[in-house]
Amino acid sequence: MLKRVIYNCPFVPPEWVAAHGLQPSRIRPEERIDAAPKAGLCSYAHSFLKTALAQKPDAIILSTRCDQMRRLTDSQTDRLAIPVFMFNVPATWQTTDARKLYSSELRRLGRFLEKLGGRSPSKKCLSEEIAKWDHNRKKLCEARRANSASHFSELLESFHRSGGKLPDKLIQKKVSPKGVSLGVIGGPLLAGRENILRVTELAGGQIVFDGTEDSERTLPDMLRAEKLQKSPFEELVHIYFDTIPDVFRRPDTALHEWLRRMITMHKPRGLVLSHFVWCDLWRAQISRMREWSGLPILSIDLSADSGEGAKQRIRTRLEAFLEELA
Repeated sequence: MLKRVIYNCPFVPPEWVAAHGLQPSRIRPEERIDAAPKAGLCSYAHSFLKTALAQKPDAIILSTRCDQMRRLTDSQTDRLAIPVFMFNVPATWQTTDARKLYSSELRRLGRFLEKLGGRSPSKKCLSEEIAKWDHNRKKLCEARRANSASHFSELLESFHRSGGKLPDKLIQKKVSPKGVSLGVIGGPLLAGRENILRVTELAGGQIVFDGTEDSERTLPDMLRAEKLQKSPFEELVHIYFDTIPDVFRRPDTALHEWLRRMITMHKPRGLVLSHFVWCDLWRAQISRMREWSGLPILSIDLSADSGEGAKQRIRTRLEAFLEELA
């Protein structure tokens, strides 16, 4: 059985882990956690660590793109019995030095994976692994329009958690084009069927695009066949570091350009911006996005406590928002 490496950052290429002979598994935290987080620690970061440890992986990869994940490493990982790798993702992305840093971090991650028992991948092995993941992602994304946003999100979750295996059934529930059209943007999701996407649909919203952290927004770019053949490692750097739009990147122009394209293409009546309480980066986006988009925006603060009371409060706010837009 392959050793399993758990991660949650979209800038960690699972192809790189798989090419080293290990199983990458990108997970979402469980909706409920057993104990309250340590004072000053984000409930999402706490829940992620609890969920990851419960699955007994051989290693965990965290990243610096989230301050709370970085703090988690500083305060918790010295007590753990399994190896933890902190992947440094540069916030700046338009400079040669930043790109070199990301490349060097991938190389450093490779050495970490080899110490776990992995192999150093050949050029051919890496190229084949990248091409396989690209093919499966394309097949998965072809099913997007045939599924509701919440069901497609479940397909993505299964795909990432299983190490890139396509779900047996790609069309789970056909889209029924009804309700007030909404775009959803924001941070990561919790595992399970009752996350912000599902609650929005139950409240009467039709999600025309999903821009949360665990959506198509953070999938890598399409491969360039000639570049892959020439240098698979450099193409891997390109499809992840050069192309994924995210809130932590400086400048954050790629995120706003992506959102403009989605708004122009899908014409939502309003936006729902979901984020966890500690995420200042997303909260800072609300006024900017509202100003340039001209759309009503509902900000939803989330926590890892997803009991019925919390869900009902969120649903009530969504219903009131949808009523205003109708």
